Amino acid sequence: MRLADILALSLSTLTQQKLRTVLTTLGVVFGTFVLVLSVSVGQGVQETITRESRRHGRLRTIDVWPAWSVKADDVPAEALQVKGDMSEERRGRLRRAVVANWSRIQGGPPAPLDRPRLEALSALPHVEAVVPDVQVQGWLLLGGKAELGNWAGASPESKPVRERLIAGDPLASADERAAVVSEYLLYRWGLADDADLGRAIGRTLRVELRSGRAEPGLRLQVVRPGSASLSHNDEQVLRRLENRLPAALEKLDLTPQERDLLRPLLSPQAAPEQADEVTVALDLTIKGVMRLPTEEDWKASWGRMNADADVILPQKTAEELFLRGPGRAERSFPFATVMIDREENVKEAARAIQEMGLEAHAAIDFIERERFQYLLIFCSMAVVAAVALLVAALGIINTMLMTVLERTREIGVMKAVGARDRHIQAIFLVEGMLIGLVGGGLGVLLGWAVSFPGDAWVRSMVSREMKVDLQESIFVFPPWLTLGCLAFACVVTTVAAVYPARRAARVNPVVALRQE
Repeated sequence: MRLADILALSLSTLTQQKLRTVLTTLGVVFGTFVLVLSVSVGQGVQETITRESRRHGRLRTIDVWPAWSVKADDVPAEALQVKGDMSEERRGRLRRAVVANWSRIQGGPPAPLDRPRLEALSALPHVEAVVPDVQVQGWLLLGGKAELGNWAGASPESKPVRERLIAGDPLASADERAAVVSEYLLYRWGLADDADLGRAIGRTLRVELRSGRAEPGLRLQVVRPGSASLSHNDEQVLRRLENRLPAALEKLDLTPQERDLLRPLLSPQAAPEQADEVTVALDLTIKGVMRLPTEEDWKASWGRMNADADVILPQKTAEELFLRGPGRAERSFPFATVMIDREENVKEAARAIQEMGLEAHAAIDFIERERFQYLLIFCSMAVVAAVALLVAALGIINTMLMTVLERTREIGVMKAVGARDRHIQAIFLVEGMLIGLVGGGLGVLLGWAVSFPGDAWVRSMVSREMKVDLQESIFVFPPWLTLGCLAFACVVTTVAAVYPARRAARVNPVVALRQE
């Protein structure tokens, strides 16, 4: 029996029982439909996460900050002595608490993120750049008007800053003496009109940092009703009042014991005449004006935007000003961003940073955890789809067993005229394969068709809720997915036809010909 004959007999049988064939094929269609959609959206979501992260450059970055954890060997023996009549279990808990709080008590981490450590980070293999975070509060003066505000550093290529620019030009280099100011700072300076934005370009902005107390001392804090902050003159008056309090202590109606308690607090090491001095001052040219960030900016940006900064300085200029501040030369930066040359080297670099005693968090670890979670979800959906296909396979087995009973006489005739057992088996196996081929193909086509409205709905929801415009579809149909789902459907239906085919092949032609 030729292959064409086997194929013709299989098609003839399927078309004779149209309703039964359609119902059986529908089970395969819906099983394949759910399977291909589950795998498609699962793969698409993972690719979208990776693509969006790579688009913002986060996969090659490591956030680094000083480590505050210490070991018991770093704590003096006398500090570890927990006194008191208590159980050893409780003594151990208290000793661990002493160790955990030692760095906080000492006022700094054992591995600060200072300038030498930043240089050591830059020398690590695969490190392209190390950018410390610089955010400081100081006085901002323009034309005799002073406002207390925040300034921060950013690279000239900073996309969030460039996208928010509404007047002037962006920063050109990392060490120029220029700045980009916030529209809100101009408003607080009294430059409220739209025309004032352009007139602010080219003017000189002065940044001032004032010396603080060298030792803990009494600090007056006044909150003026209806005002967000004190003015420059208010701060100067308060500092002068603080400096005169020690001399006025003896004139106050206090007991000798109370005076003895207050005297150390009112006698800091810094000289009174130096407490109001400006220790750092820098004149900068205003190059541009940036608008306040919107909710869309917050949700669309994957990196820090320095959104609360009133002034953006070039990165190197900001670092220089930060370290020149009172008492900051020996202090560490709060954290830094390390840029790695290639994504595959990020984990190796993170381990090297941790070996330096610093805390390191790689964005790629978070992305991998997110991808793993989605992988579990969509794998579960794929398992459900596979179960649906298996249920469809049971229907195929039942249908073909009924076909064997109905075609017993026909099978006997074919055997009587020379058909062998393998020919009978082949007919039934081809029938199962055809059901899988047609059902799987229709299921894949249905999944592809549904992906268009589905992708439009997902895009609109993400844009509405997260203010993010996805660049590509979250439904992907690579060749391996289309062909794989189609092949899986054919394999399942063909395997389901094995038992009915073997039973048909065992039919005794003599008994079959006698059957009415």
